[in-house]
Amino acid sequence: MTFRPYKVSALYRVQLALGARWAEDGEWRLAEAFADPARETEGVRQGVGLQDVSAIGKLDLKGREAEQFLGVAPLENQVSVVRLRPDHVLILTPPGRQAQVSERLLQVLSQAPCCAHVTDVTPALSALALVGPRAAELLSKLTALDLRPQAFPDGSCAQTGFAQVHAIILRKDWGQLLAYTLLLGREHGEYGWEVIQQAGANLSLVPFGLTAERLLRGGA
Repeated sequence: MTFRPYKVSALYRVQLALGARWAEDGEWRLAEAFADPARETEGVRQGVGLQDVSAIGKLDLKGREAEQFLGVAPLENQVSVVRLRPDHVLILTPPGRQAQVSERLLQVLSQAPCCAHVTDVTPALSALALVGPRAAELLSKLTALDLRPQAFPDGSCAQTGFAQVHAIILRKDWGQLLAYTLLLGREHGEYGWEVIQQAGANLSLVPFGLTAERLLRGGA
């Protein structure tokens, strides 16, 4: 039997303790489900769910002309651009796609009249998804960020405090379903999961995996 190495996130142990069933997605081992995926899906739709999405690609783009560069760089539809400052942008890609996106960006950079550089920071950041109609209610317990729809609409992002650590919070809804992505330093990933679980205890928070995600995105 040939052993094939795989990557795990900083949240692997905490998910293992919750009885996660695993699936391999490219070079990553990810939680397929924790319980019946149909029940996970219903729990998210009715309340709020928590998912480890640390496998998403994360490219750090810095430079005085980073914004100008993004205006000429071709990006895939599934790529999200998080504008942190005029000279600092974080590009989020589907799992395993960051190398291809980075290569394309570097090709454009080599021909563009602007100064910027790209660094793959995927291993350095944990990412958590909070999804469901009560996601803002839960998140508001852990951050002072104004999450009201008029102040933080779909597509918004902010750097802010989260349970006394630094975080980047991105709102990108799954169709009609409210959804936030939280980016934390890898060293704070397990802590972030645990404080969310504690804050969501009275909101019927459910952990969910890849199968429920597919159902939610397909039915959103």
